[in-house]
Amino acid sequence: MQITKKDLYSAVDEINTLTGNPIHEWDKTNGTIKGAIGNYHLYGAYGGWRLDQITNEGGGTRTISTGGCESKKSIYKFMVAFIAGLKIGAKS
Repeated sequence: MQITKKDLYSAVDEINTLTGNPIHEWDKTNGTIKGAIGNYHLYGAYGGWRLDQITNEGGGTRTISTGGCESKKSIYKFMVAFIAGLKIGAKS
């Protein structure tokens, strides 16, 4: 199965929805731009991808996925497992 950027962004949107976090990385209100604390988003470099989360209004992040920037297929598998865990946690 070919994983596309659309697949990745759909998965990250689902993670934000399930966790109740902002969908967009930046909050643009009252003429200021601040990091949307809690937002999960994709970071891409060197042809690979990782899942990060914004931790402060300055846009600082922490890495959620491990292993650095990985292939689309690998990070997609990670996010699908992350989503499954969120859904199981929501049931308990």
